[in-house]
Amino acid sequence: MFNFREFVTVIVANIREYLPDDYAEAEVTTNTVVKNNGCEKTALMIKRPFESVVPNIFLEPFFDVLENGGGMEDILSDIASVRIANDFKGVISLHKMFDFEAAKDNIFCKLINKARNSELLSNVPFSTFQDLAIIYCINTGEVNGSRGSVTITNDILDKLGVSKETLHEVALKNLSGDVTIKPIHEVLLELMPGFDVEVPESEIPLWIISNKDKLHGAASILDKDTLRTLAEKFGGNFTVIPSSIHECIVTPITDAEGVEMMSQMVKDINSTELRPEDVLSDSLYFYNAEEERFICIRQGINEETVVA
Repeated sequence: MFNFREFVTVIVANIREYLPDDYAEAEVTTNTVVKNNGCEKTALMIKRPFESVVPNIFLEPFFDVLENGGGMEDILSDIASVRIANDFKGVISLHKMFDFEAAKDNIFCKLINKARNSELLSNVPFSTFQDLAIIYCINTGEVNGSRGSVTITNDILDKLGVSKETLHEVALKNLSGDVTIKPIHEVLLELMPGFDVEVPESEIPLWIISNKDKLHGAASILDKDTLRTLAEKFGGNFTVIPSSIHECIVTPITDAEGVEMMSQMVKDINSTELRPEDVLSDSLYFYNAEEERFICIRQGINEETVVA
């Protein structure tokens, strides 16, 4: 059985044999990519001479297949299929990516944990939101049904020629049309079509807030209009539970006992159920509707932030 390093070496040496002829001159390399919360992943890149942008193919899931009894030929064939399917023909070009006027409609924001991403944050423009950080990305287009993106680094910001404040303003503007709010029983119906029990909202007062792609949708809580809509629905204040970087749960429950229970639930889920790279925060966020202000509740410390 190969170890992971040996597995990567075999993939790099043999992947061209499983690709079409126009990949014969492709450069095959690997790179360590630091994902959210400092999680490192090994990415395979297969770049033909005429290409400037190519997808990262993360190899850890394929190594898991090998460890579970999968064959190398099937794995190589699957990796080749992923590369062919993710041909970046329709993505935004590098020239347009660095042209602010061309790229501005594709700029969006993500929420990540500030303390767990200090290395990343040293190289990117970001804004602080509670114990979290708002970073900015460019949507590079849809590839094989998935949205590709590039994180805006300090170097890219210089090429765009705008301030961090302008970046923030544009990202929030683009966020407004992408937010989704659904009661939790509706989300369960989507996940489990056979779940057809009608549950009154008052019995399970939980709503899921995300975006249309359900990818990095936790940033939806930054949208002012969404917060006002929720405050109107709940008749006032509410609590935001950061269930992952992809979504948040909102609830009108704000009493001390309920908040304590939810706080423990978040910590338990983060430590036992979520992949490390999907964890957003162990904190809860109380929203004061009248003042349009968040209060971060963590480890007995309340920190206030006005919504930007």
